[in-house]
Amino acid sequence: MHRILPRWSAVSTACLYTLTVRLLPYALRSVGVDIDPTLMTWPWNFSPALALCLYGGATLPSRTASLVTPLGIYLASDLGIWALTQRIDWAFYPAQWAVYLALVLTAVGGWMLRSNHRWLRVLSAAILAPWGFFLLTNFACWVGNENYSQTPAGLLACYAAGLLHQRNLIVATVVFSGILFSPLGVREAGASLPRQPLPETA
Repeated sequence: MHRILPRWSAVSTACLYTLTVRLLPYALRSVGVDIDPTLMTWPWNFSPALALCLYGGATLPSRTASLVTPLGIYLASDLGIWALTQRIDWAFYPAQWAVYLALVLTAVGGWMLRSNHRWLRVLSAAILAPWGFFLLTNFACWVGNENYSQTPAGLLACYAAGLLHQRNLIVATVVFSGILFSPLGVREAGASLPRQPLPETA
C-alpha cells in the first residue's frame, strides 16, 4: 500500500474550521449572543480536531509536525478564547493538560495509519479516538473537583455529565476523518506516472 501525503488545501481548511468552531461561541458571547450548551443550540464538540490529529499523524512527512500542528491550533484557539472573554481561567483551566495530552496521543495513533490506511482501520481509529479523549479529559476533570465526590460513584457521575456532548464529538470525528482520508484530503506518494514514449531515433 502506497504512503499517503496530505493535500495542503485540506490541511488549511481543517485548521481554519477547528479554530472557528472553538472560537465562534465565545465571539458571539462577546457581542451579547449567549449560547446555552445544554439546549444544544450550538454543535458543541462538532469539531475536526481529533480527525485532524489522526490525519496529521498519518500523512504529514514529519512526525514532529504531526504533533506540533494540532497542539499549535488548540493553543491558538485557547489564546483566542482568553482574548475574547478576558477570562484566562476559561482558556487555561486546571484540567487543560489532559486535552493537550489527548491530542498528542490521538496524533500518535495516527502514526499507525501511515502504512495501513484502509477504510476499516481509519473508521476504527475515528471511533476509538473520541472515547479515549472522553475518558482521559473527564478523568482529569474529576480529580480534585469539589463538584464530584472523589469516589468511583463521583467519577461515574462526572463521566455521565460529559456524555452530553460526546455524540457530537464521535460523529464529527467519523465524518471529518472520512473527508480528510478521502481523495479530497490525501494523495498517494510513489504512484507511478504514465510512461511517455521515447522519441524515435534514426
